[in-house]
Amino acid sequence: MSREDLINFVNAVEHSYALREELNHSKDLNSILNLAAKYGFKITKKDLSEESDAERIESWFKTNIISPIKRL
Repeated sequence: MSREDLINFVNAVEHSYALREELNHSKDLNSILNLAAKYGFKITKKDLSEESDAERIESWFKTNIISPIKRL
């Protein structure tokens, strides 16, 4: 559920000028997590780390082609 909340939080930030302003005033990761919680999004540091890993993996698969196994 946290990953879904992360996606929803990013969507909310993209569509809310006021929320973007608050986010711009955030000093560190904890203040960003507190801001998300203020608006009902349950996001953790782990969620952000996992999202970063997922994006790297997805990007790798998009840019690399794995050749099929050749039968002898």
